[in-house]
Amino acid sequence: MQGQFPLALTAVILLASCSNSEMLIRKTNAHDAITEVNATGMVMRPIVADLDIDADRKSYVYSGDVKLPMADLKQKAIAAFQVEHGCEYIVDATFESTRLLKRKVVQEITIKVSGFPAQYTNMYQVDSLPKSIGQYAMLMKDEQRVNYLNEITVTEDVIGFEFSAGNYRGLQVDFPVIMGGLETRGFVAIESYGEESMPGNVVVSMNSSTNADVYTASGYIDEASSFAFGIMHQIPASKKANFRLVGGLNIDSYSFSDISEPGGSVSFDSAALIGLRLGGGMDVKIFRSLYGVGKLHKNVSLLRFVGKDGEGDIDIADFEVEGTNNWNVGVGLRFVF
Repeated sequence: MQGQFPLALTAVILLASCSNSEMLIRKTNAHDAITEVNATGMVMRPIVADLDIDADRKSYVYSGDVKLPMADLKQKAIAAFQVEHGCEYIVDATFESTRLLKRKVVQEITIKVSGFPAQYTNMYQVDSLPKSIGQYAMLMKDEQRVNYLNEITVTEDVIGFEFSAGNYRGLQVDFPVIMGGLETRGFVAIESYGEESMPGNVVVSMNSSTNADVYTASGYIDEASSFAFGIMHQIPASKKANFRLVGGLNIDSYSFSDISEPGGSVSFDSAALIGLRLGGGMDVKIFRSLYGVGKLHKNVSLLRFVGKDGEGDIDIADFEVEGTNNWNVGVGLRFVF
């Protein structure tokens, strides 16, 4: 559609066809003569133009540096809109600002610009404004135009899914929690070990059923896995990256070939080791809700429960898993929803 938009252009009053006039006053006294410029005035002829306005309302979302003032971000958003839609002016422009907060730190600011793209046409100078423009200006004489910027604050409250691999294969789910006013994240993780990274075997010291002696036997590990839950606290490193600290409880589960006293009726074929998990890592945003992850953790066993089959007085005096990695290292992908 096409319409006149002279007021906006008149307000801009492009510096065209200007003329200066000066009034000089000469003061003279008994001692000297002083020449002073009393006043300087500038007369400008306004420019009026038509606007060729697009019939469809368009929008553009601009994401800028969080350190810039909002006024600068708005001007950059306008410029980006004009480049995107190939226009020189935005009719009925509206602005909506969105702030993304993570642990009360602004991670991202976006400004959505919406309006009708327009091009200047038929630009011309006038000696006096048309009567309609003057009347409109009188209506606005005692009013002040205020630019209003809608603003939305979004707190990141997402669920994360991680898939990682290294000397183990793991799946982790993390979610927001608040502990004593501290905003952080909880996690639940399940890991398994492939044949190439499986601990070697278990070594068990058992009490003899016939005397007080203690003897040692070993068994080959058939399966190993871990289950952990706790806190994963993220610390912003940049706009797109976070360090993380991990702490929680861990349960290591093992199944192994039967270990028993020669000729005895009691055997042991599984174990669960309960303890702590400590670790850290880093995640980096790749695209929208996709992150790359690198992490490491250590499982510290404190309690053990060994599966016993059969009746008898034989008990485990000591239990050790040989070939266990001191630190588990993995890399992978994290999806947030």
